[in-house]
Amino acid sequence: NPEPYTLNPYAHRRVGVFVVLSGHRDASSPSEQARARKRRRGRGKAPWLHSQKRRGGGARAARGGHDISLSARATTVTEEEKYPPFDPDFEPPPSARDDYVDRFCRFMNASFARVTMQWVKDKVAMRPASTISRQLAAAARGPLSAAGWQVITTPPESPGVPRGVSLTILASVPTALGWYGYYKFSVEEELFQDELRRDGRVTGCGGYGTLLPFVFCILAGGALTALPTPLRDTSLPETLLTLGSTWILAGQVNLYRRVNDLWMERHEGRGAKGGGEDGEDSESGRGSESRGSGSAQQGGEVEPPLHVWWALLPPPLDVVVGLRQVHFLARYWTEVRGETWRPDVVAEEWFPFISSERFTLREFATQPRRWFGLTQGWTDLPGAPPPLPPRAIAGTGARSRARAAGAVEPSPPRLRGAPRATRQAARTG
Repeated sequence: NPEPYTLNPYAHRRVGVFVVLSGHRDASSPSEQARARKRRRGRGKAPWLHSQKRRGGGARAARGGHDISLSARATTVTEEEKYPPFDPDFEPPPSARDDYVDRFCRFMNASFARVTMQWVKDKVAMRPASTISRQLAAAARGPLSAAGWQVITTPPESPGVPRGVSLTILASVPTALGWYGYYKFSVEEELFQDELRRDGRVTGCGGYGTLLPFVFCILAGGALTALPTPLRDTSLPETLLTLGSTWILAGQVNLYRRVNDLWMERHEGRGAKGGGEDGEDSESGRGSESRGSGSAQQGGEVEPPLHVWWALLPPPLDVVVGLRQVHFLARYWTEVRGETWRPDVVAEEWFPFISSERFTLREFATQPRRWFGLTQGWTDLPGAPPPLPPRAIAGTGARSRARAAGAVEPSPPRLRGAPRATRQAARTG
C-alpha cells in the first residue's frame, strides 16, 4: 500500500486513551499530510465525528481520523474534547447520480445563495466554533447578559451554536418573530454543513434553500395582493402565499426528523432513524396514542424526543413540538461541543412539557403536571392513561436515575428473527 491510511481510534469522552494501530508509516512531510487530508475530504470522509454515549449513562468512544504509525501508541486525553478547526475551503464530494434528495437540496441551497447579496453572505458565513456559548453558560444573567447578545447576533458555526428556549423567546418576541427567521436560517445552515462534512450528502436545503423561498413567496404574494396591478385579481398572489407556507411547513417537518435522527444517533436509542415520524414504535408497532409510546416502552427503552407529525397540527400543538425542537437541538449541540449545559428556566421549570420525556396527545391533555411549573403537583384528569414505569429520553439521565431507584425493570432480551407478536408478548410479559 503506497499511501498512508487511517483507522478510527476510540477515545473516552472526557478522560480516555487513543489507541492507534498501524501497518504503514505516517506522511513524511506537512505537505504530504495536507494532500492526504484533501484526498480524504474528496472521498467524503468527515473531518470530525460526534462522540457517542451509551444508553443509560456512561461514555462511549468518539471517532476521528488520524494518520497512524508503525507501532501502537497511546495518548492520554484530558479535560474536554477538542474539535478540529472548521475548513472554509472544504470541497464536498459530488452527489450520486441516483441520489435525487441530495441533488435537489444542494441545488436549492446553491441557487438561492447566488441571488443573495455578497455583503449579506459575508455576514452570515459559516465560521469555526467560538467560545460564546461557553461564556453564555457561565454568565450570571444568562440570556440577558452581554454573552446572550453575542449568541443572538452570531453567524452559524461548526459545530452549531446552542440556542436555548429562553434565549430564542427573548429574541423572537420583541422582534415579532423576526429573529426567529434568523434562527431558522442558522440552524438549517449548520445542519446542512454538518451533514455535508460528516456524510457527504444532505437531506435539508440549508439556510438559503429553506428560508429564502419562503420569504420570496410571501413578499411577492403580499405585494401582488396590496398593489393595484393587473395580477391582483388573479389567483397568482394566493398561489404564491400558499406555496411559501407549504414550503416552510415541509422544511419544519424535515427539521424535526433530522433532530430526532441526530439525537438518537448520538445516544444510540432504539428506533433511531425516522423514529417519531408517525408516532410508532419500531419494535412493537404500537401507534402514537398507545400507552408508553410517548418516550419509551415498559422496559425503559428510549425513543426520539419529537413527534414529527405534530408540526401538521393546529396551534398550540405545533408550537409545543417547535419549542421541544429548539430545546433538544440546543442540548445536542452543547454535547457535541463538549460544553456544560446551563439549565433553561423556561423549558425546565416554567413549561415542563418542553424538556420532559416524549408524550402522546392523550397524556398531554390529561396530565396537568406537564403543562406549567405551577401544575406539576396536580393529579391526573379523568381519562388519563394508567401510570407506567418512569420513562426517559436518551441522554437526559432520567432512565439511569429511575433504574438506580428500582423503578425501571431490566429490558427483556431482544428476540431477533422472531415474529413481531412473539417479541411483543416477551416485552409485555
